[in-house]
Amino acid sequence: MSIAIVANGTLFKIGASASPGTYTTIPEVSKLAGPGNKFDILDVTSHDSPGGFREFIPGLSDGDNVTATIHWKPSNAVHKDIRVASYARSVRAFQTIFPDATDNTVAYPGFTTNIMPTADIGVVLEAAITVKVTGLPVWA
Repeated sequence: MSIAIVANGTLFKIGASASPGTYTTIPEVSKLAGPGNKFDILDVTSHDSPGGFREFIPGLSDGDNVTATIHWKPSNAVHKDIRVASYARSVRAFQTIFPDATDNTVAYPGFTTNIMPTADIGVVLEAAITVKVTGLPVWA
């Protein structure tokens, strides 16, 4: 039997400041990805590396980006807060809560690097949002 769970109910939240504390759910999120984790790859090959093969170790970790697509309403207080924080270049606390019973919440500091509204004819007004993670994501 599969252990898969439905993604519906996943929440993307923004904090009032850079410090964890009170979070507000970002309304109308339709797609969400991240935070990811990637490492710099450091080449540690030396003249005595065995077999003529390069050797590598992981370097610094990068929390990468969180990307979201939302049904955009410019007058919505939370959507406006994200836009204002972006222009101010403010680091904020963010949180993603996945629909699982335990170990489902990840909190991370980040700043919005992109808000791109799209207004195509005959479809819902949307905005793509990108948040750059700038510190250790903490799972709970």
